[in-house]
Amino acid sequence: MNLLPHTTYQINAQTKKGTAEGPARIVFTFHDINGNKLLQYYDIRHTHAGTGWEDIAQQYIAIPDKAAITKIHLLTNDPKGYHCFDNIVIIRNSAIGDRKNMQVDQNELLTNGDFELGLFGWIGESSLINEEENNKFLRNGYNWSLYQQLEVEPEKTYVIRAKTRTPDNQVPTRIKVIFLDDQGLRIPEFYNIVRFHTNNEWNDVTEVIRIPAGIHQARIYLLANDDSSSVACDFDDISMKLATDEELKDLTQTQTENSRGYLDNHTEYVVKAGDTASAIAEQFGVNLDTLIDENNIIDPNRLEVGQILYIPVN
Repeated sequence: MNLLPHTTYQINAQTKKGTAEGPARIVFTFHDINGNKLLQYYDIRHTHAGTGWEDIAQQYIAIPDKAAITKIHLLTNDPKGYHCFDNIVIIRNSAIGDRKNMQVDQNELLTNGDFELGLFGWIGESSLINEEENNKFLRNGYNWSLYQQLEVEPEKTYVIRAKTRTPDNQVPTRIKVIFLDDQGLRIPEFYNIVRFHTNNEWNDVTEVIRIPAGIHQARIYLLANDDSSSVACDFDDISMKLATDEELKDLTQTQTENSRGYLDNHTEYVVKAGDTASAIAEQFGVNLDTLIDENNIIDPNRLEVGQILYIPVN
């Protein structure tokens, strides 16, 4: 498809559960005038509630500046099954418009960090948006399907700010930042910003992160820090900006060291000809969706030979 660069489009679609396990996925990839795939993409997922046709939560996508061609992929994570798709509609959204024309801080990397435009700029299900006293915010459990992908500058320092809240003071909130290389593959380094709460009020979070050398893409996740609990945590006013010299005087690098992580607890696997994500997940005894999310896999049935996958180890 030829969609206009730096323009926002509204996506509507329907899906019906087939024989596949896991969610239905609509993935948008972007390619430059020479056909080279750009790093940015959108991965819209829907978990079926029943067996009939269901509306996929309305989403918005922003076309990158260098995109000459947009491709849409209708997928499942299960190579042995299928889901059905219908009534896919892509409409230019003039109501939201161009980010450059929006009244936002142009130094801000995140789009719609206060969620006043719903999930515009984010990938996730619209049911995650809540509202109290005319203020919209995000409420998410241990769910990795909610994220925003960002363009960043290598070896630069950024400040992440947010407001977080947890209903029972037991489940911490987590803001996780991962990095993608020039092939769109995840690298081992990440930041895991975990906060414990002592009350039910909104708490301020401030964290300093530094982008690894050679990295131009990051992805930020907002979720509860407990995979065994059904408790959801609240997030609002998420911000990520380049740190100024004045800010760095006040914000210590100990914050960075406390949250910086490396995928030590994993096995590296080099993809061979004929490999599929489902076969690799079965071989190592890990959940297929976890493997796909951890490695930023678009099509689990089309892995690249020589690609390195990070296999979580319990």
